[in-house]
Amino acid sequence: MKANKGYVPADGEVTSEERALLESVSVDGKFVDSPNGRIVNPGHSLEAAWFILAEGIITKNDEAIAAAKNIIEITLPLGIDKEHFGIIAFTDISGKPPVQLEWDMKLWWVHNEALIATLVAYKITGDEKYSAWYDKLHDYIFSHFSDPDGYLPAEASSDGVHLTREYYLVWSDYLKSHTITEVE
Repeated sequence: MKANKGYVPADGEVTSEERALLESVSVDGKFVDSPNGRIVNPGHSLEAAWFILAEGIITKNDEAIAAAKNIIEITLPLGIDKEHFGIIAFTDISGKPPVQLEWDMKLWWVHNEALIATLVAYKITGDEKYSAWYDKLHDYIFSHFSDPDGYLPAEASSDGVHLTREYYLVWSDYLKSHTITEVE
């Protein structure tokens, strides 16, 4: 799997109209062309999007709602694994390999943030593209993160939230077989 490529403008400044919500920028808000400066964390971006949507709803701020919709629309294409679906943990907007070792893992919480963001966006806009994203994500999540009844399997956790060591190994093997491709 390759990191998804985003948009880096020629002048080095990334604005809300362009294609990335970065994890790190310079103190004056400018793009930094470095391994950490190029990183997008889709989970953080989608979490920010639904927080901003909620703020826009509460304060009746259409600009906030528009900004949140933009974040969702720029983040999902950057974060989606185009071969196996699911959302990767990190991507480098230049398409270079991210420095984070877990960059291509598909963590449950990232998908949870995506579900919330797409559902809230659909509820307030009625735009079917958000409903379609929600449906795809829902199907992926329930086929990869739950038992046939829709729950985390009982043997996977002692508290219903955190994975046991044994199940982590099962999950790790699954991720290796479904998300990592061999280099030839």
